[in-house]
Amino acid sequence: MPENPKLTVLGAGSWGTALAALTARNGVPTTLWGRDREALAALAASRCNQRYLPDIELPAELACESDLARAVRGADIVLIAPSNPVVSVGAILAVPGIRGALRTTAAKVVGLSPVIGGKPLRGMADECLEVIGVETTSEAIGRHYGARSINGILDGWLVDEGDTADIDGVDVRSIPLLMTSPEETAKMVRTAFEIAGVEL
Repeated sequence: MPENPKLTVLGAGSWGTALAALTARNGVPTTLWGRDREALAALAASRCNQRYLPDIELPAELACESDLARAVRGADIVLIAPSNPVVSVGAILAVPGIRGALRTTAAKVVGLSPVIGGKPLRGMADECLEVIGVETTSEAIGRHYGARSINGILDGWLVDEGDTADIDGVDVRSIPLLMTSPEETAKMVRTAFEIAGVEL
């Protein structure tokens, strides 16, 4: 078990940035990856995500990396933010080399469901999913991503408290997913690390 487990968060939107900032601030070596190189460079330089969290100063300890291979190198766990599975996560996975990097990394890859209380967390995820023939449920979205053991991208899948999902080859855990307090957020991160077999 690593003494100082390392975390990489995929997705530099509001959720990914907030989680990465919180974990870095609390001593977890954390790297934030985003597909927009210019936006990520601006975030790293200003220590602020002007688009999504303009009032939050990001800790100096938070690393920012736009190259996914470098971002996941040495990580013990990779968290995929609960973004729109089609226009956000889908766009990330469409970047050449991304799927391959996620499938071959030594880190465990854990995704977070964007479905809270039976509805998408935000945006038009349900309409986008309908277009590609995927139901707006945690189970259907997790199956859409698939298990790394069978050519998908997930080792673990966190669904909201009270929700369930049965996905072959994926360790599914049910916990509160809304970051309503530092304690709830810490519980979410600890659960992800448990899936990776790592203690915080």
